[in-house]
Amino acid sequence: MVVRGVMSPRDMEMPARTFLNWYPREDYRAYAFNTRPVSRIPCQKPFVYYLSAARYDATRRSTVTEYTRHHETRPLCRWRMADPSAFVDRIVVYKKPDPGSEKELLQGVVIAGGEQQG
Repeated sequence: MVVRGVMSPRDMEMPARTFLNWYPREDYRAYAFNTRPVSRIPCQKPFVYYLSAARYDATRRSTVTEYTRHHETRPLCRWRMADPSAFVDRIVVYKKPDPGSEKELLQGVVIAGGEQQG
């Protein structure tokens, strides 16, 4: 996540609340996991990046994913801090595959014929 300002590592580990509860009142205990509220400060509105490409790099033996910034009008911010969108237009992530995680993901996956795989 790219935001303007300073955020503690503990806050970064907790997912941002990107959805609304279907109950009429604001009771965030209804979620099955902890989320942090979206900041009401316009200068701390997160910048949105969308997945633009994904491929496997055989020379590095890793998955490469690229994310490009979604250009949108943003509220005027008078902070003296630099605007991250001026520096970060694209994010590239290199991830080596974890052989153990694939086996865990496939356990319990139901294929189209109704048989359970794994």
